Amino acid sequence: MQDRSVFMIAGIAPALVFNRAAPLFSASLNSFRPLSLSEAQNIRSNRIDLYTARPGDPCQSIADRQSGGVVKPATLATMNGRRLDEPPPAGERLKIVVAG
Repeated sequence: MQDRSVFMIAGIAPALVFNRAAPLFSASLNSFRPLSLSEAQNIRSNRIDLYTARPGDPCQSIADRQSGGVVKPATLATMNGRRLDEPPPAGERLKIVVAG
């Protein structure tokens, strides 16, 4: 409990690998602590922006160039309702993630 708030955190993994994952879950849980004021002030959230596709612009290059590697090309494709191997047509407006 922190400031009368209760946090519920669950570690979920397939049954066959749960025992191997359990130490990672424990380490993650043990790392939780309140943020200092300076830590909280230094948080820079990622944001969604728009990008206009260029001719022959594959999701791989858009993710690398515009998102600076913040999201994987497959995630970028999914965000825009496309398959990874399906380049957007030139002029299409795409959602991209910009690092905070």
